[in-house]
Amino acid sequence: MRYALALLAVVSIVSIATPSFAGDEVLTNASITEMKSLGLGDDVIIGKIKSSACKFDTSIAALKQLKDAKVSDAIIQAMLLVLTPPTPTAAPAAAPTAAAAPGDPNDPKAAHVSGIYLYQEVGGKPKMTLMVPSRVQELESGSGWGMAWGGSMKSHAILSGTQAGVQLTETQPVFYFYFDKKEASLGSTDASATSPDDFALGKMEEHKVHHEMVRRIEVSKASMGGYRVGLNKSAIHTFTSEKLSDGVFKVTPQDLPPGEYVFVQLLGVRMVSTLKMFDFGIAGGK
Repeated sequence: MRYALALLAVVSIVSIATPSFAGDEVLTNASITEMKSLGLGDDVIIGKIKSSACKFDTSIAALKQLKDAKVSDAIIQAMLLVLTPPTPTAAPAAAPTAAAAPGDPNDPKAAHVSGIYLYQEVGGKPKMTLMVPSRVQELESGSGWGMAWGGSMKSHAILSGTQAGVQLTETQPVFYFYFDKKEASLGSTDASATSPDDFALGKMEEHKVHHEMVRRIEVSKASMGGYRVGLNKSAIHTFTSEKLSDGVFKVTPQDLPPGEYVFVQLLGVRMVSTLKMFDFGIAGGK
């Protein structure tokens, strides 16, 4: 009986000495200093802060009082975090959407850099090859002495060698023309080509210059009757041009006999000084 009474007395004393924190209580600075005075460790006090409603005073004066009460920096930090919760960690940035795959360079419908492209079927698959304009080795002009007696003076563009680097077996090769500039405004002085109509397809002839066999094609002719810039009609071969979209054309020459050919950009009177020549050959003869 005496033991039971003594145990009850101890429990009563502990209950009176231990602060009571109901589930709906609000912790204040006084609650923190009270728990600290009871000798509770930092982990216990911080745990209580995290699990309770809090209303702390974190002014400089209040912080000084906490420090005077031997409240640790860890507890004060927990008090501050309750009042100013950390900014939620930003969700990981979504992986950048993969850039659209570039168009198939061998697909005529895909975007291409401005130029003339040879279209071929290789192994059952399409292949597009950009034609590189050949450098004009020189412009050869004849003597004008005979013009007074009805003669003429012709100028020829000379390409080195007897064959182009591109040699084909099909007599109706297909080309695609891509233009950056879609059309020229009325009265424009810009000499940029805007369609295959600004080109002519001509057959070149072999010629000997300085003991070297070369290819040449007539680009102008002068006589008493006038002056013409452009290819000789006898050298021109026709082609069909189909517009596929703005600035994109499919070009198909009529059957070409074996020989050396060239697409020449026609720029009126400026043609001779700004020659662009895209040459190729049809194998099997000259």
